[in-house]
Amino acid sequence: MTQASAALKPPRRRAAAPGWSVPKWAVLGAALVALSACATMSTQEKSAYAQAQQQVHRLEAEPLANQAAGKPLQQARDALANAGQAVKHGHAQDVMYWSYMATRRAQIGEARVSELRTRNQVADATAERARMQLDYQRQRTELAQTQAQQAQERAQNAEQALQQQKQQAQAQQTQQQLAQIRQQAQQQVQQAQQQAQQAQQQAQQSRQQAQQAEQQQRLAAQQAANQQQAAKQQLEALKAKQTSQGMVLTLSGSPLFATGSDTLEPGAVHSLQNVADLMQQHPMMKIRVEGFTDSRGSDRYNDALSMRRAQAVANALKSDGVDPSRLVAIGHGESLPVASNNSAAGRQQNRRVELLFSDTQGRFASAQSGQQLR
Repeated sequence: MTQASAALKPPRRRAAAPGWSVPKWAVLGAALVALSACATMSTQEKSAYAQAQQQVHRLEAEPLANQAAGKPLQQARDALANAGQAVKHGHAQDVMYWSYMATRRAQIGEARVSELRTRNQVADATAERARMQLDYQRQRTELAQTQAQQAQERAQNAEQALQQQKQQAQAQQTQQQLAQIRQQAQQQVQQAQQQAQQAQQQAQQSRQQAQQAEQQQRLAAQQAANQQQAAKQQLEALKAKQTSQGMVLTLSGSPLFATGSDTLEPGAVHSLQNVADLMQQHPMMKIRVEGFTDSRGSDRYNDALSMRRAQAVANALKSDGVDPSRLVAIGHGESLPVASNNSAAGRQQNRRVELLFSDTQGRFASAQSGQQLR
């Protein structure tokens, strides 16, 4: 959950307690009842409830959901059931609250599923790479051993040839020829022995190289894991939260922008300087800057204003030394509110900018709104 969502308190009317375990048939029943009450719901309430249904059903369809995100999945189901009851009874505020809670819990569950899937993929890829390297070194070792064996066989053949030549020389009683033959045979034996020794040395070197490659691979994997963990802890220190898209830092409230303005207030400078320092420590990390507005004003005006606000934050990060190629700005207008636009406090929470961080290798969990850094 972001800072904005943490400030959202549940409305007075509730369909059920947040911790209740609601059966799946109850969720489906609530959805059917909700269809009959849609005529009395506003567009925003319908959208929030439909989004919550889609998010929860998508998490339920994940094969790893029960293993990686059992608790968030059950919480998401409970919240969706409560939203369905609120739709049935026409409680607009409850619809928005429980739809938002169902969506957020499902997103947390998807993030945990994605994290488990990524860990499994990294482990599989690491094991496969190690296996291939070991197979390659094993083949080189076997080749060196074969060459050593062949050299030994040539030495034995040379020795046998020497014995045969001795017999022939003795039969012919040619001492001179026998000496020459002995000398040549000795040279051949020495060459064969040298070749065998070289082959053994190559086999030893191959084994050592295989051990070094395996050790370097383990070290590189550990360093990457340590770097990712350090980045996560730094982001958490900046109050960033884990979502299905990755770590998200939400900038909202009066210290960010004045009403209708795209000029950063002085109070936002310190937070952005901390973000710039983090980016300097992790030179491959990237950020997607996403701007949002409240519902006042036309869609066209809010879309343009949210884009200008996102660009203002991106420009501030560039001024603090962040490479522009590591930043992209996106405006969402008044879509995806985190609070009700019916109050000044809710509108202030919706006037925000969210910073979505990649991992330390510059990879995002998934694309959003068709935008992704390359």
